[in-house]
Amino acid sequence: MLDIKTFGEVEALVSLLYIISVPAGTLATVIIKYASEFESMDQSEKINKMFAYFTKVFLFWGIILFILFYIASPFIAVFLKINTIWPVVILGTVFFVSFFDSVTSGVLNGVQKFLALSWLGILQVSLKIILTIVFIKMSFGLSGVMGAMSLSMLVVYFVSLLPIRKYVSLKKGNFSELKQMVYFMMPTAVILLAINLYCSIDMILVKYFFSPEEAGMYGAISIIGRIIFFITGAIVTVMFPMLAKAKKEGNQHNLFIKSSMLVMLCAIATLAFYYFFPELVVKILVGSKYLEIAPYIVWFGLAMLMYSFVNIYSRYFLSNNNYSSLYIYVSGFVLQLLMLYYFHTSISQVIWMMNLSMGIILIALSTYYLYQKKSEGKLLNKSYG
Repeated sequence: MLDIKTFGEVEALVSLLYIISVPAGTLATVIIKYASEFESMDQSEKINKMFAYFTKVFLFWGIILFILFYIASPFIAVFLKINTIWPVVILGTVFFVSFFDSVTSGVLNGVQKFLALSWLGILQVSLKIILTIVFIKMSFGLSGVMGAMSLSMLVVYFVSLLPIRKYVSLKKGNFSELKQMVYFMMPTAVILLAINLYCSIDMILVKYFFSPEEAGMYGAISIIGRIIFFITGAIVTVMFPMLAKAKKEGNQHNLFIKSSMLVMLCAIATLAFYYFFPELVVKILVGSKYLEIAPYIVWFGLAMLMYSFVNIYSRYFLSNNNYSSLYIYVSGFVLQLLMLYYFHTSISQVIWMMNLSMGIILIALSTYYLYQKKSEGKLLNKSYG
């Protein structure tokens, strides 16, 4: 339905969305943590106040940020080699709606309404697919794809208010935990920014350095490879609010290990399918005209496997209020950026740089995790000694 050039433009804009949605993602992560804690302490009135406060704040700041995004849209379009600003402007509406979506999804996750989250996710994907097909048939092209994304998110936002209606409130009230939440929010934003950059900066640089056709091919590889992250990301999403409760019960480490094993199982199963049936995967997911990317998908998938573990570590450290790990995440991004900037002679080299950078970051995080566990063990021995 989309030509290879447009496919690359779509992926470049989606990658940009990953970066600019960090504030909304940060808010969602913070709300998940505190909604989970408030629910476990039977303090639902605090969830009401939190919902009201952030909805009002982001109604104001969301409009301001959208205006700034609109002003910047011509420059973004030029950098990404997109002929018109309107797909970028429509992406700005996705950015705006994402703030409100982060409040509802944060509460849903925090109070562990996972069934509602599941059907809301299915609804959003279904709407996005249907609207994309309709808009492309109406010859809206790239703008149509972005419009489908924006409208589907808006519809799902309003529907998502139903399962959390007892927490929905816009009444004013003193929200005493705000200062504490802001303190948690700052390192969370840095870590999530690094996490999002890991899986988006490659596409943006490829769109800038490579031809439109090559960028389109890489975009197809990226879509297929990211499926591993999307599958495992669901596990991490469920794990995060459960870690707060597990921490109180003293079995946080066990939950993390079990979640990690499940992530490994899902990632390896998907990667094995890519290895044994690469052409079938490409035909089903992006079409026969992309068959030449078949040899690459397993290697990009390997990078996404490592990225999935980098992601699960971030949630574990954040649930423990361990902010020192942000130095590893930031250093990791700088390393990845330098590697991709200086070594991008071919799609193959870009993929190998992704694997190498993800491998180094994962080793650093695993070493830090083991060091932390060893330190905790020494403290326990001293306390019992």
